Amino acid sequence: MRSSVGAGIEVVHRLDSPALAETVRSAFVDGMGTVLLVSAALTILGAVIAMLCLPRRVAETPAPTASAEEPVQDPVHDPVRDREAVAVN
Repeated sequence: MRSSVGAGIEVVHRLDSPALAETVRSAFVDGMGTVLLVSAALTILGAVIAMLCLPRRVAETPAPTASAEEPVQDPVHDPVRDREAVAVN
């Protein structure tokens, strides 16, 4: 009877015992409840470990500063890329 619920139900059908069928089903549901509680506890433990171990914020990289020698480029329009696009078309 310990192998599976299906095996337990098969024995129940052979013996024609409704009380045994209820016992098999109850044992299955009880086992599932235990597995769900353990799974929930492990999920919460994993979330707590992640909160404690992972950095709270992403390290911000400082924005590049434009020097007097370098022209400030528009990040949307790159003159070199625009010229290449025109040449291709």
